[in-house]
Amino acid sequence: MKPLYQRYVEKEFKKRTRAHAGYSLRRFAKSIGLEASNLSQILNSKRIPSFASATKLYHSCDVPEELKDKFYQSILEAHVQSGKQRIDPRLRALAKNRSIKSRLTQGNKVVGFEDFSLISDWFHYAILELSLAEDIQPNPFYLARRLGIHPVDARGAIDRLMSMRLLTLDENGYLRKNTGFVTTAKKNHSSKAHQKHQKQMLRKAMEAMDLHPVEKRSHNSMTMAIDPLKIPQAKELITKFIRELNQYMVIGSQKKVYQLNVALFPLELEG
Repeated sequence: MKPLYQRYVEKEFKKRTRAHAGYSLRRFAKSIGLEASNLSQILNSKRIPSFASATKLYHSCDVPEELKDKFYQSILEAHVQSGKQRIDPRLRALAKNRSIKSRLTQGNKVVGFEDFSLISDWFHYAILELSLAEDIQPNPFYLARRLGIHPVDARGAIDRLMSMRLLTLDENGYLRKNTGFVTTAKKNHSSKAHQKHQKQMLRKAMEAMDLHPVEKRSHNSMTMAIDPLKIPQAKELITKFIRELNQYMVIGSQKKVYQLNVALFPLELEG
């Protein structure tokens, strides 16, 4: 899903092309006060607007006043998702929710395989994200009740996450996520711990079909005959989709923790 700012720019351009025959991207860019090449890159997800460009786009694209904050937030989140370290202070000041604030103040955490094996159980990541929720209570019994795990497991997970500095206590004594994304060093490497984690998440997806009504979840699949040579590009598209959906979902009121699983795998036996 495209970020909010990009959707409004596209919407405005289409509106003008319908109203004026022959209306060009160059003319649209000129009316906004941007270079046509820059605007083209913004529309094609190759460039994220600066604060100055964001202001011009906001005033030119008929964005409702009540969506002003979300419009700027979507640009800020795109910068954060890209891994950019230096972000305009005027954009940083727009951070409204804890997830974005966490990633602005702390970079992504790359953990080694040995460390990952210690936190490979699914509830470690659920606890990290729960620490960003608005109504969180900072004790293992509360976390265990929300996640359906034993308090001993919750306490152990908190201790491990804090020892790795992925979780910390804020000035009010509340547990807070202390990092952006948690990832391992080698993207294409699998280990027993990785397989364990993914299997747990697949089991949670199956359980969700029985525990939650369909309006609160989405289970979709597709079987297709493919060109295997496209697998590397497909994996890149999946990664991009995951990040874009995350960008869309974390903006707003964070009250529940959800899991997104995407699996692409062969149905035929090898050989």
